[in-house]
Amino acid sequence: MPTDAGTVIAIGGKLEVAQEIAAILTDDVVVGSAAGTNQPIGKIIALLDNQGTFTTSDSSNSFAVTTTGLYMISINAQFFNSSDVAGGAPSIGVWCDTDNKWVARTNYTVIADKGMNLTLITTPTMTAGKTYSFRGSSTNLTGSVRKNQAFFSVKRL
Repeated sequence: MPTDAGTVIAIGGKLEVAQEIAAILTDDVVVGSAAGTNQPIGKIIALLDNQGTFTTSDSSNSFAVTTTGLYMISINAQFFNSSDVAGGAPSIGVWCDTDNKWVARTNYTVIADKGMNLTLITTPTMTAGKTYSFRGSSTNLTGSVRKNQAFFSVKRL
């Protein structure tokens, strides 16, 4: 019987504890406007990291998955447009630092609102031995993601 903290799943008839990371922001984070760029989201604190792979600082974060497989990514964040410009494109998601590409991200266009909810729920395959990070990007506008209004989660299925 598994003894780790977390959700018990059955893989090939064997019970295992699913790797889980659940995190929130500890402070507001500014998301810049340089076209085509994305940035790691700092100031995140893990509420749950049952495999001990999540690291964070004021300016970045990273994690690894311990087993190759299907993972559920859930991210919800309030984005506040401080540029007062319509037509910008804020996004959040998970970036593969190893391969230098998005695993999954949101795609939104700001019409005229000052604030908008960015939500991502998806189930990509993630690979053990690679490094990943929660990231944000925004083209043609500058805004922020507010503390206590953002949740990040990765869970093995």
